[in-house]
Amino acid sequence: MKITMERFYGRNLNLNEFNDQILSAKYAELFVDQHVLKFDFFEFECGDGWLGLLDGTMFLIKKNSDENGVRIKLVQVKEKFGRLRIYFQGGDEYTRTVVDMAEFVSEEICELCGSPGDYHKAHGWLQARCIEHSLETTSPQKPDFAWQKHGSLYAEAVKAIFSMFKQHSMSWMQSPALAFGGGDSIQAAKQ
Repeated sequence: MKITMERFYGRNLNLNEFNDQILSAKYAELFVDQHVLKFDFFEFECGDGWLGLLDGTMFLIKKNSDENGVRIKLVQVKEKFGRLRIYFQGGDEYTRTVVDMAEFVSEEICELCGSPGDYHKAHGWLQARCIEHSLETTSPQKPDFAWQKHGSLYAEAVKAIFSMFKQHSMSWMQSPALAFGGGDSIQAAKQ
């Protein structure tokens, strides 16, 4: 599979149709006007590497909606400036925190394959890429189902962080701490 430079460097990446259909079916009630969507999928505008992150995030949003009667509709999910962006209507403080955390964490996950990565600039594009995909390579995305495990592990971590820090969860994740060697929690996890 040949990936064009425009596609590889951050433009026109979409989940493959199979993965899009899985998430669209699993979380159908979260999407705006799901019944009128073409082809029975949502059209996520980001790479398959963020599939686990999306699954964990949408699991938490749906669970909060079901348990607390919070009304929310996802309007658009895409990559913008190398980070995940989730646009929604409704929600509550918990929803906003979960979305903020996913957007923050996406910088450290390769958008192409889901491996640990870094946020950097290449050929004028901001992107989250692993070492393999940060090089000028046209390697295809790695098809596997590991994202399912990553999604549930991510959801558990976010629940734990939110239960301790509530609305201050993002501040905690971004703050330097002695316990993390003076870095933030994401940098500490990468070491």
